Amino acid sequence: MLPWRQRQGAQIALVLAHEVTGDTLCVIEEAAGSPGGRRLPVLLVADALSERNLVRSVSLGVVGVLLRAEVGFTDLGRFLQIV
Repeated sequence: MLPWRQRQGAQIALVLAHEVTGDTLCVIEEAAGSPGGRRLPVLLVADALSERNLVRSVSLGVVGVLLRAEVGFTDLGRFLQIV
């Protein structure tokens, strides 16, 4: 885990959301854009996600989506190692 201002050293961005909304998509877009110019892959963990927002999320850099009700911290750690 890195502070937001040090995200250029990160390998992946983790975005947690209850429901994926337009505001969430803005956060995803900002998280994917690294100050160094490279794009960070984003793992999205959410309770609810519409098909429309799923497609938009992927176009913004989301490489994986996990539903909060179906995963625990162990699953999250395993997924982060894969990505």
